[in-house]
Amino acid sequence: MIVLIGACRVPYRRGLLTPAISPPGEKVFSDDIVRRFLEESPASFKLLTSVVFKFKFQKITGIGCLEIDRNKGTFSVACVNPLGVKLFEMSGDRKNTVCHYALEDFKKRGDIASAIGEDIRRMYFDIVPSNIAGMTRKRGCVVIGEQQGRGTAKYWFSVADGLLVRKDFSENGKMVWRITMNGYRRIEGKNYPGMTVLSNYKYGYSLEVRMKEVVD
Repeated sequence: MIVLIGACRVPYRRGLLTPAISPPGEKVFSDDIVRRFLEESPASFKLLTSVVFKFKFQKITGIGCLEIDRNKGTFSVACVNPLGVKLFEMSGDRKNTVCHYALEDFKKRGDIASAIGEDIRRMYFDIVPSNIAGMTRKRGCVVIGEQQGRGTAKYWFSVADGLLVRKDFSENGKMVWRITMNGYRRIEGKNYPGMTVLSNYKYGYSLEVRMKEVVD
């Protein structure tokens, strides 16, 4: 589920950014980047992907089919392992996730549906900030901060091409999760990240999604 157009290098460091008040010219610049990126991103799509889930010393690989409709705020996803055994199938919206099937090994890991549903929302919904509270520049990126609940979300856009290359969320100065996107592909005027990686620092796992193809 998941871009080749350059991107800035943004390795994770705690306490990397502090809130900034941008001058009027910078505000216009950041607004233009956000608007252009949203216009050139698909509102709905269906992808064939490869997936790698890492948790401590465990690694699970699979092939997935992901369908996203950002306008309706809905998604559906199904994943099988390399032998063709179904791992899970679920669907949902911005608030809820329905598990249609999950392999017994997945059920033993807890509420897998809620966890996967939340990760999909973080990766594919809200790809731009709804309110630009502050902006700064770092390592070739425009970084836009937005208050979300008890924490702060930051969106990193490459100055070179205007693409979103990172999105992260922190609470009380601690990174909770981070998403990186790279290898963008341009298909029929829309940009798709070739690889998206979510790192959940709170629960200690990562999810790597590589786009294989866009499905009609």
